[in-house]
Amino acid sequence: MTDLNLVLGMRPNDADALSLCGIAFTSMKQYDKALDDLGNAIAQKPTIERYFARAGVYEAKGDVDKATGDYRGATQMNPANVFDIAA
Repeated sequence: MTDLNLVLGMRPNDADALSLCGIAFTSMKQYDKALDDLGNAIAQKPTIERYFARAGVYEAKGDVDKATGDYRGATQMNPANVFDIAA
């Protein structure tokens, strides 16, 4: 998190760093922070990986409708890289 915080300190709207922070916060079960970061990253540049990550947060919080919407959104996109394919 230290490195991510340094990047976000210099570039607060870096979509890649926001995505990684969101994923890290998810692993720490800090779901509200994860949703904020992933939502900001998706708003800047939607990717399958980001939708998939946010869907997992919604699922963990018990919000099945939002999770389903994000999973559906992810399946409607074309993969742009290996991370999208893995997601």
